[in-house]
Amino acid sequence: MKYTRVPTNTMQAIQPNAGIVVDSFTPATGAIGNILGATGGGVEFDPHPNFIDRGDGIDNMPKNTWQMKDIDYFEPHLTGTFKTMEATLAKLMQGGATLDGKHIVPGNKLTQAHFHDCWLICDYGDKNIESEAGDTAGFIAIHLKNAMNVLGFRLKTNDKGKGDFQFDFQAHYDIENIDDVPFEFYVQEGTAAASGSTGDPTPGSTGDPTP
Repeated sequence: MKYTRVPTNTMQAIQPNAGIVVDSFTPATGAIGNILGATGGGVEFDPHPNFIDRGDGIDNMPKNTWQMKDIDYFEPHLTGTFKTMEATLAKLMQGGATLDGKHIVPGNKLTQAHFHDCWLICDYGDKNIESEAGDTAGFIAIHLKNAMNVLGFRLKTNDKGKGDFQFDFQAHYDIENIDDVPFEFYVQEGTAAASGSTGDPTPGSTGDPTP
């Protein structure tokens, strides 16, 4: 059948497994910060674009023309469920809270300290294991800026099961840089070490004169 087929690079373009939610990530090196917690059921990212029709209200202007359509703002969300919890994460989950030892104290006032970076990092492609020097693992990385969990600290216990800590990290614009969209993402293929790149000199390339 002519159209029953898949792209030839399917194995190189698949995103496997659930990924991790971390507080920092360096795309250039692949270095990750702290994993916030173990998740269950996967993690979902939604950039949630909100559109505006600038032709609305103009006589004789058709609705929803591409020429008059624009993005008003984004409302990015990273949602999922943590299956593990620590006091530092619990404080992060409760916007406006402070941490006193192991005591999480909710508060009514938000400050800049209650907003933070949040990353979802996932394996990507068929080269996602750094098995030797020179390998780089492929990844899809989504960065939320000025993020805060808008659900607050939530716990649902389960009979003979593990507790669920639902989260919804929402990214926010910065009024001091209002044109900076509060999320970004990377789709980076992995690479394998070049054949023979062990560091051993190539035969005959020692610099000795030819006999």
